[in-house]
Amino acid sequence: NKKGFIYLCGVTDSTNFPTDGAFQVDQGNEDIFVTKLKKSGKAIIYSTYIGGSSYDGASRIAVDNLGNAYLTGLTNSPDFPTVH
Repeated sequence: NKKGFIYLCGVTDSTNFPTDGAFQVDQGNEDIFVTKLKKSGKAIIYSTYIGGSSYDGASRIAVDNLGNAYLTGLTNSPDFPTVH
């Protein structure tokens, strides 16, 4: 259920962005971030970088009824991580 949570996405070049429950802890150039917080904003459920060696950015996030987050954006990274 997506109720009771805050979902955020965007782009960061921070080298110390919180990576709790991370998919990717290494940050390349400017990378996508996606973070899920409790509704209070005081606890991170997960937070991660997603990106490759060049610029990556997220512009929109959608969340389904199960709480799965879907991002749209762009990448210039030839090594952007994908799931096969």
